[in-house]
Amino acid sequence: MEKHYGTLVEQPQESLKKISDFLAIDYLAETIENSQKATNQMGDVTMYDHFSSVSKPVSTKHIGKWKEAFSDAEIKKLRTLIGPELESLGYQL
Repeated sequence: MEKHYGTLVEQPQESLKKISDFLAIDYLAETIENSQKATNQMGDVTMYDHFSSVSKPVSTKHIGKWKEAFSDAEIKKLRTLIGPELESLGYQL
């Protein structure tokens, strides 16, 4: 099963339903809400800055954010190195 990050964050409930079906487990609509509550009980989430988003709701704000991190020259090099693989997975550089 393939699940794209963008689809997961844009359609979390539908995505989790499909994942649950694939895994042959019961889907619970409150899964996302319960996971957000559970992260508040994880001690290391509050200890490290790089975990700061873990306890926040699912968001689409990071989709395409990689484009800001790379220069045009770097993106060109990435296209050469991994472009075909990304395209085969349904992504575009």
